[in-house]
Amino acid sequence: MGMISSTNARRYVDKAMKIADDKQAAIAVVVVDRAGTIIAAARSDAAAPIMIELARRKAAMSAAIGAPTSIIADMAATDPILAGGLRSVPDHLLLPGAIPVIGPGGLPEGAVGVAGGHYTVDAEIVEATVRGG
Repeated sequence: MGMISSTNARRYVDKAMKIADDKQAAIAVVVVDRAGTIIAAARSDAAAPIMIELARRKAAMSAAIGAPTSIIADMAATDPILAGGLRSVPDHLLLPGAIPVIGPGGLPEGAVGVAGGHYTVDAEIVEATVRGG
């Protein structure tokens, strides 16, 4: 199983910060490995310090499940048992704003998480960061 390199993690951070700056959004961005450990992170001057932790928890959820947190949240919205189970996992946050980084073998190598704006803005920024969308 691969892991995001620190060089690539910093590229994701730089790209997310540029996209957020263009949107005039104050964010934190965190790149984690498959275990949810931070590889790289940054925060806008105007973003609250807690946003680093929220971005990390979103990214940890995405890396663990191997799906964008927006999709996971949509599934949980219609399934209270799934929602309860996912919300019970310590250090994970079930909010849109994180996307896994998929390696050549089709497995997640980690994830990028963004927090600081409305979760829809966070999701747009992370989508553009990871997928270029």
